[in-house]
Amino acid sequence: MAETLQHWRLAVEVLLAATCLAYVAGVLWFRRGICAVQTASATLHAAPAAERPFVSIVIAARDEEESLPAMLDALEDQTYPRDRFEIIVVDDGSVDGTAAIVQERLSSATDQDDTGLQLVSVAADESTVTGGRSPGSKKIALQEGIDAAAGDIILSTDADCRVPPGWVAGLAGEFAPDVGMVVGFSRIGLASEPLDGRGGWEAVDFYNLMLAAMGSAGRGHAMAASGQSLGFRRQAFIEVGGYQSVLHRVSGDDVLLLQLIRRSGDWQIRFCRDAQTTVVHPPSRSWRSLLSQRARWASNAPCQLRLDPVFFAYLGATFLFGLMQVLSPFLLLVGALSAPLLVLVLVCKVAAEWSLLARGMRVFPPPARLRRHYTVWTCLHPLYLLCVGVLGCLGMFSWKGGSFRWGAWSGGQRSLITQPEA
Repeated sequence: MAETLQHWRLAVEVLLAATCLAYVAGVLWFRRGICAVQTASATLHAAPAAERPFVSIVIAARDEEESLPAMLDALEDQTYPRDRFEIIVVDDGSVDGTAAIVQERLSSATDQDDTGLQLVSVAADESTVTGGRSPGSKKIALQEGIDAAAGDIILSTDADCRVPPGWVAGLAGEFAPDVGMVVGFSRIGLASEPLDGRGGWEAVDFYNLMLAAMGSAGRGHAMAASGQSLGFRRQAFIEVGGYQSVLHRVSGDDVLLLQLIRRSGDWQIRFCRDAQTTVVHPPSRSWRSLLSQRARWASNAPCQLRLDPVFFAYLGATFLFGLMQVLSPFLLLVGALSAPLLVLVLVCKVAAEWSLLARGMRVFPPPARLRRHYTVWTCLHPLYLLCVGVLGCLGMFSWKGGSFRWGAWSGGQRSLITQPEA
């Protein structure tokens, strides 16, 4: 019996140490990538206005009548020459006044041909699945907007985000001839707005996700992006077939497209290091909505096995490391884990995470108040990983008025995520 326990203890400790090593190595790899981004040449020198690329900003909006006016105002206030970009709002089956807001602005314009604003509506049969509204139709909406775009450079963001005046100029300025995609930095919450415990936790978590995205891009193997601030060449989009091969996924209009462009091997993916381009997104309204959002993102993890096995392996090791940490109190209780090893592992984890955070703050300084939430985040992070990983892989989350339970779209309709890979 004692010998069996020793074998189990050895196996548990080896697994904990191995997953910790993989996690820490990944965090330090991201940190080194941030250093590469930090020391890289700054945003490309702006060409004369007439020579700057024409940019199409595509925004897929569903039931965004409250936030869309502020977004349109911010886009009209860009430092980029107004005659060198257009704004395309795609009404993705809204049931509120989203489309009316755009129509009102178009009707009030003195010369509609020169407004640089378009409204595109997704056809009813394109935004439904077996008779019901599909939460996966965002890619269809974006595709409609891209089809209507005239620009060689496509920028996208969410209707409820706030973009700074230099956003278009900053992202567009990163497109060297061999760059197919530019990932922008975004964060949760304005510096002037207070964050409660949930909002602060989300802000720290998302900040770390963006640091990982920046670090992976800096190492030449981009892994992640956010649709809150993203740009890509139309040519690169066309070459990879657009969203066609990932259209059945509920989410991933950002990260899956990035993976497709990276895998092509024909284009570089750059991270925009200009802090003046930081996009701000409001925090989630509840813990339930936050977990649903993260579970929806995690639902793409199995897809990474095909698109990026290295990324998938790291996600798997990170999930196992989180699981081992959650189980550690029980393992200590039954004598299957030594306390000194657990303490060493946790010290290495916290040190690596803080090192990544400290390096990232040199490039994109966060609000000072964000640091107060870091301790709570690092303590709850293992449990959070376990929850969203399980919920995401099982397809259990809610989004845009619909729910997914065990891969089934609410109302008994089949989820897009259950369809086979293309």
